[in-house]
Amino acid sequence: MKRLIFLIGFLVIGLDGFSQYNDTMYFKSGNVKSCTIIEHDDKFLKYEYRNHRQKLVGAKISISTLNSFVIYNEYNELIFDSRTGYRKED
Repeated sequence: MKRLIFLIGFLVIGLDGFSQYNDTMYFKSGNVKSCTIIEHDDKFLKYEYRNHRQKLVGAKISISTLNSFVIYNEYNELIFDSRTGYRKED
């Protein structure tokens, strides 16, 4: 019984982590990073991600260091794409 509860808890935590960090940043260096984009404007992008110790970290980066970025909602529908300027209207 304890194993079953542990496995269900592990599954729920895994799905929760997967669903939250679906926004993506594409760097000019070729690196790709999954995160949650909180806010963006013409110069800066604020985002959150989990580091190697699974601690939630907030950061701010200059848009000039990125090739592009995309923002998805919780249903994995594209909300914003910086390459095309696409913005979904509600």
